[in-house]
Amino acid sequence: MPRYIKQKLERPVLFPKRDELNEMFLSDYNLSLYAGRCEFACQYCDGIAFDDGFVESEVIVDTDIPRRLALELADIPSNEVLCLGRGEAYQPAEKKYRLTRQVLNVLRDHRRPVVIITKSPAVCEDIPVLTEINRSSFVIVAMTLVTLDPWLSKHLEGQTPSPQQRLDAIAALKKAGIACGVALIPIFPFLTDDDASLIQMFDGFKTVSPDFVLWEPLWIHEGRHQQRLQALLASMDENLMEDVVQLYNGNPQPPLWYRQQLNRTLLALCEDYHLPPRIPSQIYENTLLPEIVAELRRRNQQFVY
Repeated sequence: MPRYIKQKLERPVLFPKRDELNEMFLSDYNLSLYAGRCEFACQYCDGIAFDDGFVESEVIVDTDIPRRLALELADIPSNEVLCLGRGEAYQPAEKKYRLTRQVLNVLRDHRRPVVIITKSPAVCEDIPVLTEINRSSFVIVAMTLVTLDPWLSKHLEGQTPSPQQRLDAIAALKKAGIACGVALIPIFPFLTDDDASLIQMFDGFKTVSPDFVLWEPLWIHEGRHQQRLQALLASMDENLMEDVVQLYNGNPQPPLWYRQQLNRTLLALCEDYHLPPRIPSQIYENTLLPEIVAELRRRNQQFVY
């Protein structure tokens, strides 16, 4: 079990504003609530590549985040979107410190829209405040799923709640009127990208009817992240690791032809199962600037066709 280290981080709470429009998650700003090691310990997590202070045994808790966020929001237009997507906002530390809940209360009080990317059904514990945020702006939850296979999930995702628990959380959020979709992130080449695996995923969505489906293939960053991923894949199958290394050829993403083929496959599945392949504009059109909504619609249409 990791140690919780309480300290005030000497940096702004919000990461710098994105230079370009993010059509996948809509977010202008990212917010990380728990630094250091994520307790879910997904073996493919790229946090190890970006956190110079990463220590396997420590979760850093900055209990001053809610107060500082309230101050920083004064300089940000009310129609810009925050994303709780850097690190897991609902890892076990949340049960003790409730930083995520406190931040959501701040966003509610300031009438700010928010996108939450999570792997935890614990997000359902905050349905009351999410409902309040929805009244003045919007809340969107993207539930990350890598696979519906319990064994493979355990191998890849460490202590993350089971795929079925996450599907149940989608159903609960939708019942409460919270927009919730699925993020198939990452998709592993030669492991979770075959037709049988993807059809199994979409069949599993039938009972919960997510509002959208997002996806992205695995990224492989140099250094510690690359080393960990190669060790993970080799532990499963030496040939799997070699195939992935050959496909990526030293690049962080798989080649364009692979990504285009994956997009075609998933777009066809979205059409067959009547699921939007991006966040539908009716969820955010009354909050974001009209020109932003128009650009998002244009990009989404371009992606589909």
